[in-house]
Amino acid sequence: MDLYLNAIINIFGMYFEDSGGIISSILSIGFILFYTALPMMLHYWIRSKAYKFEWKTFKDKYGDLYEGFDLRKKQAHLFYYYFIVRRMLYCLSYYFFDEFVIL
Repeated sequence: MDLYLNAIINIFGMYFEDSGGIISSILSIGFILFYTALPMMLHYWIRSKAYKFEWKTFKDKYGDLYEGFDLRKKQAHLFYYYFIVRRMLYCLSYYFFDEFVIL
């Protein structure tokens, strides 16, 4: 979440005058693209590997990540997708609505 927020801040203040600015701006663009595509990639990976959830070796290795989920339902597969998207929206709202923060 911190990298995404830093990338958002840097995207709106990009500069290409020196080598540090060029590297920082290119990395910010890369982070934005990666973190925007991450929820979709994770959702695709979880849905494509759904048949492995019943294997004993898979349960022993990764069972703690999805313990308590009914994996027969599509909503259970979308849990991590919504988790990441919610954090991304929080970062965007933190940047765009910084004047309206109530503490």
